[in-house]
Amino acid sequence: MVYATRNRTTRRKAAGIICLAATLHAFTPLCWAPTNIRTPTATPPTITFTANDPDNPAVAGNIAATISFSTTGGSASNTWNVQVQATSANFASCPSTVPASQVRATCASVVVDSGATGTCSGPVNLSTGLQTIASGTETNGNTSYTIVVNYAFTDSWRFIPTGAACSLGLSYLITAN
Repeated sequence: MVYATRNRTTRRKAAGIICLAATLHAFTPLCWAPTNIRTPTATPPTITFTANDPDNPAVAGNIAATISFSTTGGSASNTWNVQVQATSANFASCPSTVPASQVRATCASVVVDSGATGTCSGPVNLSTGLQTIASGTETNGNTSYTIVVNYAFTDSWRFIPTGAACSLGLSYLITAN
């Protein structure tokens, strides 16, 4: 679902983080305001976690997602930010309850065009509330932004694999104002 509002906010909903298999859908919303958000995408479309021995610190399937977008009509006095939230408190279709908070989102990098700035926020455990993962200032004119976010599943003996696929939807909110 895509929302474009006059406060220069583009809201995009995408299915995504996966406990064994699911999908993250890309979106292409437009926002008609002084700063326009263009061509937002999130890749890869699927992030898969394979539950393994919780005594092993590495969890198979930890992966990076790339969120990119561009703006037109920006101003150096404006700011931008990217927020993420889980669309539900728990993974869907799991034989036992697996909370969204078991997934940690960590911004790894922010790349912006010359003149704009970008900074990663600290790591967050997913929740149904919006949490900022990156922010910065725009530049005059047109700018491209690329944010890399690492998603890691916190595996423990409480979440023993059962062979069932579990999914968790994500929603990203991109704001430029």
